This record gives sequence, C-alpha cells and structure tokens, in this order.
Amino acid sequence: LDTQQAVKLQAAKIVSWEAEHPLLSFKSHELLRERQGHLVGLGDGAGLQPWIKLFENSNALVDDISIPACAFETLAIRQNWAAEFPVVLVVDIGASETRFYVIDRQAARFMRKVPVGGDTLTKALTTAISTATGLLELNDIQAEEAKISGQLPPATSMGRDPAPHDAPADDRKFPQMPTLLRPVMERLSSEIIRSVQFYKENAGKQVEAVFLTGGTSQLTILRQDLEQALAWPVRLIDPFAGLEFTNVAAQNYARRNAARLAIATGLALAEKPSLSLLPRRLYLMKRLAVFMPRAVAVVLLGAFLPLLIIGTVMTNKIRAIKEDIRTLEEVTSEAAAQPGLYENRLARVAELTASLRYLQDELENQPIWSGVMNALAAAIPNEVVLTMAAYGVEEQDPHNLLLGGKVIAGAARFDDVISGLLTSLGSSIFFKRVMIINAQAAQENGELSTFLIQCELVY
Repeated sequence: LDTQQAVKLQAAKIVSWEAEHPLLSFKSHELLRERQGHLVGLGDGAGLQPWIKLFENSNALVDDISIPACAFETLAIRQNWAAEFPVVLVVDIGASETRFYVIDRQAARFMRKVPVGGDTLTKALTTAISTATGLLELNDIQAEEAKISGQLPPATSMGRDPAPHDAPADDRKFPQMPTLLRPVMERLSSEIIRSVQFYKENAGKQVEAVFLTGGTSQLTILRQDLEQALAWPVRLIDPFAGLEFTNVAAQNYARRNAARLAIATGLALAEKPSLSLLPRRLYLMKRLAVFMPRAVAVVLLGAFLPLLIIGTVMTNKIRAIKEDIRTLEEVTSEAAAQPGLYENRLARVAELTASLRYLQDELENQPIWSGVMNALAAAIPNEVVLTMAAYGVEEQDPHNLLLGGKVIAGAARFDDVISGLLTSLGSSIFFKRVMIINAQAAQENGELSTFLIQCELVY
C-alpha cells in the first residue's frame, strides 16, 4: 500500500467540506487546479482533513508526507527503538524518490525528500560500457533484473551467443555493477549525511543509527555500500517484529515484502482512528480487547470480595477458638499432672475470701482504722516502700501492729530514714511503744534495705 492509496483512504472518511465552506471551496478550486500540494503536519488533526478533501476535488495531487511519518512513529513506539537508539534517521527508498524522517525519541521531528530512488539505480545500469566480450548496454527491463539479482540477465535474453564450451555455459557475473552505481550511491550517502548534519545543527542532537525501508532497500549491494560509507549502524526495518501470524502463507508473504509493507503496517497499528487502516468495527474491537482483562478482573473481584471478607472473619474466629482450646488443654494437662492442685487452689481462694471479709468487717465496725491508715500514710517518707502490715498475730499481745518495708536504693542514709520513720510513728496519737525489731542495710548499690517495726495500737 503506497502513500497515495493511504491518502485516498483517509479522504474517503471525510464528510463534505464544501458544504460547510462553499465560498472558500469555490475560490480554492481555481487556485489549486493543476497544482501539486504537499501537506506537512501531524496527519491526525481536524485541520488536515478539509485540505485533503479540497485538493482531491481540485484535481490536484495530494502528497501527505506526514502519513508515513505517523507510520514510522507507531513502529518506533511498538518496537521501542529509543531503548537502543534514541535518535534514528529513517530512509524510505522508493521507486522515484527517497524520503528522510528523523525519529527523535519515538516522535518525528524532521522530514525531507530527494529525487533519488530505485529508478535512478536502474537508469544508471543502462549506461553502455565496454567489456572483454564487447559492448554491454542493458535496456530498462534488463537493468531492473540485474539490479534485483545482482547478476546479468541470461545471454540469450540479451541477444548474445552463449559462451564457448571451455567457459561456463552462462557466465552472468556483473563486476561493473558497483562502478555504474557508485554515483547514485554517493549521492544517496551524501543526502543522508546532509540530513543528519542539518538536524544536528538545528536541534543539537546526533543521529545514532540509520534505518532503511522501502522496496529498494532490499537490494544487498545498497545496504553493503551504505554500511561502508556511513559512520552509523545501518539496519532494515522489520515492521512485523513482535507480531505473530496465524497463517503460514501470510507470514511468508509478509516476510518477503516486509520493506514494502512498513508504512501500511505502521498505519494499521496506529491507535488513532483517523490514520489507522483498520475498519472502524475492528478498531473498536481492538480497543475493547485491551480493556477486557481489566473488566473481567473487576467483575471477578466484585463477585469474590464478599466471600473473601467472610472467609477472613471466619478464619480469625477459628484462630481465636483454637487459642482457647490450646489454653484449656494446657490447664487440663497441668491439673492431670497434679491431682490435688485444684483442691489446694480452692482452699487458698476460700482463705483469702475469709481474710477479705474480716478486713471489711473490721473497717466497717471499727472506725479507728481509717485514722490509723491516714496516720501511716503521713508517717511513711518517700524513700520507704511499705510491703507488709499485720495486726493481731500475737495472742499474748493482740494489739501490736507489725510494719515491714524496704528503703529504696539511692536514699541518703539508711539510719536517718529509719530514725525519721520511728519518730513520725511515735508522734502519732494512734501508736505507742514504737520499736524496730529487725533491720538490714544494703551493702552494694542496687540492693534494697529492709526493716520490720513493731508498735502498739492505741485502742
């Protein structure tokens, strides 16, 4: 599919522009009749489409060089050219002309064309030259065949007698071919260098590779000569890289004509409907297929999300029940190992309950205890921690009160603290005969000094 067919395909999609701009359409017909128009633009804007229609209706030739640029941009994005070469020069060698496109990070930044192409190479091979066997002059058909095959046509087709029997029957070598094509090759190489230099001077960026496409780019001698003449890597564009074929015959045809199908493939892969060669229905199906996995994932997530939440809640409940079962099993195993443990603990609970009731009765029936507690709270200094208080433990003297405690580490002096505590208790109206029964001062840092004080309760 060449450029003109692509333009006509785009023009067929456009609504009548003359109906909306009748006056401008009439004036433009006279201006553009028998003229050739070159449109340079994005190729996908609304402003380009009326111009294409206007040129078509004026019997003028529309040559939109931005449409191939869009195709190469699409191939650059799909195949990620920028990963290896951020800036490349695409050389599209056609039959009558060669077009240059600078693709800078997957975007077309520069376009130009020169009147050098495959026909120029064919014309160069028709030059008459002298050989060892006589004058060699090829016509256009023979030159085209020699250009494609790299060899001379058969001797019979050139009107010559076959070679002698002592020589090969059909010596078709063409050693003069590089010499005949050298002027064209030098012209093409110089145009490539000019394009690269122009972009470097104006954009400040260096082209890093040259990508060839077009029917003429399939010539082996052309690629070899450019690789030797240029200082950049030279590669052929494979428009089908990364694509899979379901039909072997179609795959073979595509591989054989890959250079000719680069623009058509790029336009077919374009995501913009105004440039894509896909029918509208297939384009919509393509876009729908892109979002289909996400839509299916959302539907499945919405269906299974409640089940996921319920399963999580039930899992937590089961985990809590298992912990309770494990605790009960440990208690049961401990009780089984000590048969009297349960009875001992019940007896201890009963004893503590009786003591608690006794204390409650004492506090309720003996109002003096409130004053005693307040007096103790006022007498005990901050350096003392009271750990024990016992009353009525001695049968011969039931009114004695025993106070046990500790002096925290870091106090000034143990003797001074205990002396102050005895003085405070002795000055209270609730205590008399205050004396120290036992005292043990700490010998090292970090240890607590202990004491035991006895006093008689004024009752």
